[in-house]
Amino acid sequence: MANKIVQLKNIAGTDNKYPVTYVDAVVDSNGNTVSTLLNAKQATLVSGTNIKTINNASILGSGNISAITEITTNNGITGGPITTSGAIGLANTVIGTTTTSSITNIPVTNRTVLATISADANLGFAALPAEGFEVHVIIHNSSSNLITITLPSSGNYICTNSDILDVKGSGYAEVNIVTVNSKGYIRASAM
Repeated sequence: MANKIVQLKNIAGTDNKYPVTYVDAVVDSNGNTVSTLLNAKQATLVSGTNIKTINNASILGSGNISAITEITTNNGITGGPITTSGAIGLANTVIGTTTTSSITNIPVTNRTVLATISADANLGFAALPAEGFEVHVIIHNSSSNLITITLPSSGNYICTNSDILDVKGSGYAEVNIVTVNSKGYIRASAM
């Protein structure tokens, strides 16, 4: 039997009250029937069902979806800018511990500073920590007397509480500094 192409006609009439029917005959040169061709068609596309979304947003519609073309890095991050492929990582800053016997010029190269002092002192930093980083200073008063620590509170330094800190004999104090918008915000307390 030779393949026969069947031409479908709209038999619903001009008022479209009746559905179109068809003859399930061989309709292409590969021997496929109308039923086979209809069953093989792609399902209706539905956003979120059989089309993925990006961050819960539909990707259907006209226009372009912009892609990230460059990743830049800032203080404390290494590896940027990345324009095609690459890796980023944390810089080797403010991670370790510094031990000192003076609080007048505290280095900010490590995350934690342990200081032991025995007399009144003016606390000072060698520089501001990198933007967004915090340095934690633990001060031990090794004397048996009350000592007073004066904190920096002008220029690039802002104390969020008092700029005077009294530490009892054999006591401890904590001072934290974090840099935000090129200002060192200091929070301090005695224990």
